[in-house]
Amino acid sequence: MRKLYEIDREIENLIVNGIDPETGEWTLDESALEALQMEREQKIENVILYFKDIKKDCIAIEQEISNLDDRKDRLEKTMEGLKIWLNKALAGQKFSTARCEVNFRRSEAVECDDDFCAWAEQYEADSFITVKHSVAPNKSEIKKFLKSGGELPHCQLVEKQNIQIR
Repeated sequence: MRKLYEIDREIENLIVNGIDPETGEWTLDESALEALQMEREQKIENVILYFKDIKKDCIAIEQEISNLDDRKDRLEKTMEGLKIWLNKALAGQKFSTARCEVNFRRSEAVECDDDFCAWAEQYEADSFITVKHSVAPNKSEIKKFLKSGGELPHCQLVEKQNIQIR
């Protein structure tokens, strides 16, 4: 890991050794960090700088994943186009050489147009349709209601402290 910031070696060693290599979870006994003989401000600054280094690496990894996903999508589209061309060129006939082989198998699929569900509901053909329904709390409306002084069972307004590191 190439570092963006220089971090005190003692703190870096404590952090590296205090992280579970399997899960990445923080397992360090915080008293070890507190026991280091240096100013509180210096300890905090070094931990923040280490955090920023990790954040930089996470951003770089996310970007690389995005680049690889884009590349994979392009390759999959190319493969699909090649399959369409081969399907037309072979017209269902087997093809085989010493280096490759193409076979076809039959299958059946049902295709329904957009009007089918309306038709099935109209003629009460319920066995031919699946109704999907999900329920979730509308938290923005609940928040407005609670802030205006209302009370709802099983709901409360909770104030949180969210850390932002830049």
